[in-house]
Amino acid sequence: MDAQLKPHTIYSEKQYWDMVHIADTLSEIIGLSETHPLLDFFELTCDYIRAYDLVHSEVPDASHP
Repeated sequence: MDAQLKPHTIYSEKQYWDMVHIADTLSEIIGLSETHPLLDFFELTCDYIRAYDLVHSEVPDASHP
């Protein structure tokens, strides 16, 4: 497998968008299958995306209108 297609910690915005593209592609391939062989790869990719989002995205406080 190409090194760019392996899930990895995201250190830059470019890597982030590359990983989002990989996740989108995997999502299209996997569809609704709960047993697809790429499902673990997809979930790991999403975990790295979420981790990056937690550090780099500001979420407004919903308690203050």
